[in-house]
Amino acid sequence: MKEKKVLCEVYARVVGYHRPTLNYNTGKKQEWSERKLIKNLNKILTKALSA
Repeated sequence: MKEKKVLCEVYARVVGYHRPTLNYNTGKKQEWSERKLIKNLNKILTKALSA
């Protein structure tokens, strides 16, 4: 079976509005690549609120 790759457009929320990351300039692309995503936000919030 041959796999088909499809470009997925990613949007980021910037100061109240959403903007495609594809249009970022070089510096903003570098900053975006260095960000870390929070995978278990609910777990983190529950732990923080119960402390």
